[in-house]
Amino acid sequence: YLTEKALPQVEELCTRYRPDGFWFDTPWFNQERQKPNRAVSKRFSDLVRKLRPSAVINSRVSHGSAAFPTALHADLFDYLSLKDQGIPSGKLPLYAESPDSIHHSYGYDARPNVHYRSAEELIGRLARVVAANGNYLLNIGPDGNGKIPAPAVKELELIGAWMQANGEAVYGTNANPLPARKGDVPVTTKGNRLYVFTTTGQDTVTLPGLASQVVRAWVLASSQEVNIRQNESGLTLDLPADEDALMPVIVVECADDAFVSQ
Repeated sequence: YLTEKALPQVEELCTRYRPDGFWFDTPWFNQERQKPNRAVSKRFSDLVRKLRPSAVINSRVSHGSAAFPTALHADLFDYLSLKDQGIPSGKLPLYAESPDSIHHSYGYDARPNVHYRSAEELIGRLARVVAANGNYLLNIGPDGNGKIPAPAVKELELIGAWMQANGEAVYGTNANPLPARKGDVPVTTKGNRLYVFTTTGQDTVTLPGLASQVVRAWVLASSQEVNIRQNESGLTLDLPADEDALMPVIVVECADDAFVSQ
């Protein structure tokens, strides 16, 4: 199967379609699920490296869907695929991707009253992934005619509008540079700016450990100024009382990009 079907198909993809990436979702290659068969995984990785050296490969080429297996064969892939619908709680050790879904499954579910995650919940999940140094891969299951279900369309349109106003806080940013603490709000950074993801109706946000002097802060989507209080322990932001937009993002502009004490 490997020699006559699977590997030739990968070769065909490499030579006929010039892909930029391979998203493997392979099973374990032996009965000991804790020990991937490196030799088999390497055959696939080597083939892609030879024929499409610029293409990126995800980590499931070597270790199934485990989040952080004990033996990471990192030379065989370029980034981590987290477990299905896995949202990190802190910064990730390698660049990673979360394969999330808009509801409990990855396929179309025709049953009534299927729970679709709200735009607010999905944006919150996106924020935690990006703040952890990851990429957010959101799945939507179309029906048999290729139509996106109406409940999914509703939430996706809200997310699209949010991204139009707040995409600066997502695209081209780096992970949260501040010390990790339980319950932290998601933060990304670009240059000397921090982007703080808040929740609708939140009154204040505290960023412990921020050492850089803050110049000013404002709501990204509306440009409304945000009151700041800074001392040796960190920064507190007072969100505008009339800011009721979906998950406002606060831009914090600092005098430098050091952010934390060395």
